[in-house]
Amino acid sequence: MKSLIGRLALTLATAATALTLGATGSASASAEDVSAAALPTCTHKWDYQPATANRSKRCVLGQGNYGNAVLALQQSLKYCYGKNIAVDKDFGPATRTALIQVQRAVGADPDGVYGPETNRKMKWLAATGCRHNPSGD
Repeated sequence: MKSLIGRLALTLATAATALTLGATGSASASAEDVSAAALPTCTHKWDYQPATANRSKRCVLGQGNYGNAVLALQQSLKYCYGKNIAVDKDFGPATRTALIQVQRAVGADPDGVYGPETNRKMKWLAATGCRHNPSGD
């Protein structure tokens, strides 16, 4: 049930962002930003990063999502970036705020939604410490 609510919340947030961009006439949205709405929700943890069931890291997470993919994100936010958040698998307001801060720090669009751009720019907590994965693979 939490997964369904999370998907609905993320879909609504993405739609609202698209409407806002359209209404303001802003040309700052890239093709990747627009296509993020079509990506599946991350549901698993693979290679220390959020991923889909088939291990693809081209997926999204937003407030309202819950599960192991959120856990991977929270672990990196806490242990690689020093954010004081609970590591509880629940993408709530504190996780969103921490993600926005990290997105700003790494030069990603600070929208509070995890996606491929954020994946490529963040460091990820691995068994050997925090590591960077610029390919997003």
